[in-house]
Amino acid sequence: MEDLARDLERAVTPPGSPDSPKRSGGWTLLFIGSNGRIVRLERFKAFITVWVLVFIVASVSAVSFGFFYFDQASQNRSLKDAVRAGRERIDSMREEKEILLARVVLVEAQKPPSRSEGSFREAPLKQKEKSPAEEAHAQPIADSGRERAEKTGPVLVAAISADPPPKLPAKNAPPPVRMVSTGIRSLVEVEDFFSIAEPDSNTIRIKYKIRNIDPKSNPISGRTFLILKSGKEDPDKWIVLPEAPLESGIPSSIKNGQSFSITRFKTIRFKAPYHGPEPYETATILVFDTNGGLLLEKNFALIDREDESEPTG
Repeated sequence: MEDLARDLERAVTPPGSPDSPKRSGGWTLLFIGSNGRIVRLERFKAFITVWVLVFIVASVSAVSFGFFYFDQASQNRSLKDAVRAGRERIDSMREEKEILLARVVLVEAQKPPSRSEGSFREAPLKQKEKSPAEEAHAQPIADSGRERAEKTGPVLVAAISADPPPKLPAKNAPPPVRMVSTGIRSLVEVEDFFSIAEPDSNTIRIKYKIRNIDPKSNPISGRTFLILKSGKEDPDKWIVLPEAPLESGIPSSIKNGQSFSITRFKTIRFKAPYHGPEPYETATILVFDTNGGLLLEKNFALIDREDESEPTG
């Protein structure tokens, strides 16, 4: 009877349903080793999300920096092209300047010589003969001029004299430039002469440029010398740079000179001992071609010790 009652109670009372397991919001990654060991890696979803975000940010940054790099590279190429074009323009303008200077030299060389004092002296000889009345009228004037000259002294006599007094050369005025004596115009020029005395080391430094003034800009080669001359005319007191013996004021061994080969210009530098307050007054620059022919001889006045900052030439 007891078993029957129990069975009826079970039939009337429905069996309770088991509790369903709760679902977790995260993922868990399990690593199983060969020995059966299990390693749990929790929050795998968050880990993957962080890595994906880092990858996206890195990709965007790489693309941005790539665009910035290519933009800067393009600007650099444009600037390089502009600089190259500017240099080419400067070179072309410099060549045009040299050509214009050469043309100016040619035009000046082709100009007729100006009327000198000799031409003015010869002009009265070519005038027509005066009439006797004009000669009679001019004679008292000349006589009165001579009488006034005799009374006022030699100063007025020199003033009314037909020949002007000779001009005395300046103290530091350099002699004129002497070109090649063959009648061919020299294709080189010496410019930018600079000299400075250094009292501490008792030396004088000199530099100058040898410029090619050939309109065709053909290369020119040769040798150059610098001669430092004192106030005395004794050539034994002169200093030749580079060292070479002198014959008639010109180095006899041209091979000892400073060599140069120019298409445009070359800067030449020399250094010489400097003793005494005014040891040298004039610097003579000689330029020879490869065959030993004199292309140019030019003189410059040296600076004084009191004014060493400004070059003279």
